[in-house]
Amino acid sequence: MIELKAEACLRIERGPAVEIVCLQGVVWITQEGELQDMFLGPGEWRTLTPRGTMLIMALEPALLRVIDSSVAKPAGSGFLRQGWRRWWRFVRSAAQTRVTAVQRVGTPVG
Repeated sequence: MIELKAEACLRIERGPAVEIVCLQGVVWITQEGELQDMFLGPGEWRTLTPRGTMLIMALEPALLRVIDSSVAKPAGSGFLRQGWRRWWRFVRSAAQTRVTAVQRVGTPVG
């Protein structure tokens, strides 16, 4: 586990693919030679291959797990994690849709 204070940076040099998991906080990831930066929040992860220097900056206090992806993983681990994330997004969007519908329909009568 890697703990970063707000505005602290982690530097990863060019090398094999790494899996970056954000457990707490929000981080900004930028890579040398890449036009698109990305942000990760709690529970989000990406597998990236650093083609150049990669910088990860904590926008608030953050807790990360950085794993060398060349190490073997149990079969199906990625599938289960992706399935969990899809399910959570569905539940969250359904809850937000329901709240919006109740706010529209729930106007006082009378």
